Amino acid sequence: MKTVWVMVLTLCWSLVSPAQGFFSQKKTQTKYLLQQIAELKVYLELLKKGYSIAQKGLKTINDIKQGDFHLHDDYFTSLKTVNPQVKRMAVVANIILYQQQLMTLCKQHRAQLGRFLPGDNRAQRFYLERVESDVSISVDLLSDLVTNGKLALKDDGRIGALTDMEQQLAELYRFTQRYARESVQLMKQRQTAMGSVSLMKQLNGLP
Repeated sequence: MKTVWVMVLTLCWSLVSPAQGFFSQKKTQTKYLLQQIAELKVYLELLKKGYSIAQKGLKTINDIKQGDFHLHDDYFTSLKTVNPQVKRMAVVANIILYQQQLMTLCKQHRAQLGRFLPGDNRAQRFYLERVESDVSISVDLLSDLVTNGKLALKDDGRIGALTDMEQQLAELYRFTQRYARESVQLMKQRQTAMGSVSLMKQLNGLP
């Protein structure tokens, strides 16, 4: 069961790391972004399947063992009881902070995109929607990890999952910060270039 949930969390948070010079080639920006989005959608679908498998697995164990399952009931119950010290760990507070910061960053970047033509920021808006969806999933997973009766994990497994989540959220936040900053710069440059072309046409009497 521990292995299944580690797999689920890994699938959810293994986002594509930004390659060196990702924004240096303007012609490949949109293509690369769409590849990231497509891969993220695959990860999310795998996450849903993994979650379903994990839940069905618990039920299957109960159905198969039936009579003697109660012999191990105390053990499974203890695994589903979250150690209060785990709930109070700094990693939990850090995860919540990253979740809040990511949602704020998405909101701020969406407001910036409002200054540009819709056709210029469609890919950026789509990316923000995926980030928000990913954060929403992380909220549910965090709740399961720190709520009694949800997941059957030992303390070390629970702490390991929380640590992985914190690292992936930190990576996502850093990349989204960079993406928001540099994508706005690119759109500003494009807008300036288009304005210069329009001005040159006017000066030369061109339509």
